[in-house]
Amino acid sequence: MKIGIIGSGNIGQALGRLWAKKGHQIYYSFSHDKDKLENLASESGNESKAATAYDAVRCSDIVLFSPPWTEIDEAIKQVGRFEGQTIIDTTNPFIDAKMNVEEFAEGDSSSQSVQRRVGDATVIKAFNTLRAETLESKSGQGLVVFVAGDDAVAKETVCQLVEDAGF
Repeated sequence: MKIGIIGSGNIGQALGRLWAKKGHQIYYSFSHDKDKLENLASESGNESKAATAYDAVRCSDIVLFSPPWTEIDEAIKQVGRFEGQTIIDTTNPFIDAKMNVEEFAEGDSSSQSVQRRVGDATVIKAFNTLRAETLESKSGQGLVVFVAGDDAVAKETVCQLVEDAGF
């Protein structure tokens, strides 16, 4: 499977590496350090590439959406349109280094906020409860990753990627 990663920080790197080990082709994007993206693609193998956020979405079967919460609007701007893509949303609404959380109206959530911003894409929430260090060190050890969303087919695909990552 071709997986576009929007936000190649700690979570994006950890999952990209785990998925590449299972044979997936990874498109790393949305980093301030282009050399880092090139190095990640090179070490991942499987014809993985450093890409723009736009190209990472256009070339992929599914998208891991993992930018910092304060940069999601910029990430979406760089993508343009998601055009019906399935998005694995790893974001948590931390608004500063002290991990203060953005407040939402009653009945609203961070995932609903992301869904409104990405338009016609299907958003599935996953991988937002484990730190990158845990993903890297506990893969294959039976930890559970929670998956939430309204689309059964998209959730099935994401659940396969959860298994491919060793969870």
